[in-house]
Amino acid sequence: MAQLALNRLDLVLADEPMSKRISVKAFNHPLGRTTMSFFCAPQLRPQLKGVFPNV
Repeated sequence: MAQLALNRLDLVLADEPMSKRISVKAFNHPLGRTTMSFFCAPQLRPQLKGVFPNV
């Protein structure tokens, strides 16, 4: 949020609204609900641990 306050960021995408306790002049705008997908290069797949992304 400090980067946003210093105008080093123009946009923050988050999964919840910004807390009212933070004293940064910003606006919350819901973008809607959608599923999320993650992709990686096939060469990186052996380095991943656990069942992700096969869930």
